[in-house]
Amino acid sequence: MSISPADNHSSKSITLLLDTNVWIDNFFEGRPKSKEARALVTTAIKQNIPLFYSAGTIKDFYYLVSLQLKRDISNALSETNAKAISEISWKLLDTLHKLGTAVGLDESDIWLAKKYRSIHGDFEDNLIIAAAQRANVTYLVTNDKKLILHAPIAALTPKAVIELINDQQKCTLS
Repeated sequence: MSISPADNHSSKSITLLLDTNVWIDNFFEGRPKSKEARALVTTAIKQNIPLFYSAGTIKDFYYLVSLQLKRDISNALSETNAKAISEISWKLLDTLHKLGTAVGLDESDIWLAKKYRSIHGDFEDNLIIAAAQRANVTYLVTNDKKLILHAPIAALTPKAVIELINDQQKCTLS
């Protein structure tokens, strides 16, 4: 898959749809790719680069955040801890919502995701691809190597997107 931006995007108007794994990595420091995810989100905010997420991501995000927080509490899950986890999960969900814009999901996205089965067998990933196409973003950003390989749109890792943004800045300054 070529990684050049879509024809209708100039180099200055990058838009990004972040996969669920990138959002999770952004919020949890101990994950292997958290440094790159945080750097990307920080760079995007500083550069006013619009961030998007699939509407389905927000449900997965809430579930995965709660699960991660429960794992982080090694002792038995008390009612107090459960309430705290719920509150933290809601606050992180609010933060995600402030940082990015949800891309809707309807029957046409499901149809498209099913059509992509022949190139990529993961239905959830295919819904992410459909969202990226619906939003007409420049890049789908993910840490999923198979998704990057199979995506019928430009898909990159957070690290690669940061490098691309930095390269574009150098070209602009020259």
